[in-house]
Formats: sequence, C-alpha cells, structure tokens
Amino acid sequence: MVQMTIHPGSGDSDVRQRLVPREWLDRDHRRLRSSALEVALAHGARPSPDSVTVVLAARVWCDEFPPGLWTAEIVRQLLWLDIGTWCDEFDVDLPHDVPLAMWAVVTAAHAGGHLAPGSQDLAELLAPLVDSSGFRPPDRGRRRRGAAAS
Repeated sequence: MVQMTIHPGSGDSDVRQRLVPREWLDRDHRRLRSSALEVALAHGARPSPDSVTVVLAARVWCDEFPPGLWTAEIVRQLLWLDIGTWCDEFDVDLPHDVPLAMWAVVTAAHAGGHLAPGSQDLAELLAPLVDSSGFRPPDRGRRRRGAAAS
C-alpha cells in the first residue's frame, strides 16, 4: 500500500488522501511538476497536483525509454497503459484528469527545455491526447479570473 499524507478535504469525505511528491519523484521531476502546475494555471487549467505526480511517477517508473525522451508513442503508451499499470502496482486511484495532467507535463517539459534529444515537437507530443482521449488543450487566450476586460 502506498504511503500517503492525509490532508483535510471537502465534500462527503472527512479526509482527502494526497500523494507526497518527494516519495515518488527526484528533485528534477519535482521541479518539472511545479512547472507543469504553473503552466496549467497560466492557461486557466487546474489539473490535480496528484494527477501530475502520477503522470511523472509513471514516466520515471517506465524504464523502457530513456529519461527525458518524449515521443507521441511514449505519450500514448503512458496514457493507455503505463499510468494505469503504475496506479495498480502502487495501489493508487487512477486520476480522473490524466489527459490534462499529461498536457501540463509535456507542455512544461517543452517550454523548460527538459526534452532529451530525439524528442518530438510539442504538436506531435500533444496529438495522442487529442486523438486518443478527445482532450482539448486549454485556451491560451482565456482571461484569468478577475482580469479586467479591455
């Protein structure tokens, strides 16, 4: 069973379980996790922090591909196989917003120069999210809440 930190939550449950990134990710991947959450917020999206942790933990766990290499094939394999397998292996609930979390991770990795040589361009990396899951990337032109209308 996975060790989790319990934090007060909302809704019908008295507690909400959250993954502790330090238990699953090295320093570089925790930085990428933070960048992914920042990129998402900048685009008006809010993936679950746990979902971003799951995407990165599954990517690190799957040692079939070199670290830092991102291709459409890897994105598709993570989306349809590795993330679910990782969640089963470590007894973690499969997050509901994996495509959004994957979009945030891939976009942040691209923007931050975290892609290894041989990685595909951003449009190619995002294509499996659109064609396999029906995901629609957040609108870059979306105004942030509270922003003044021009």
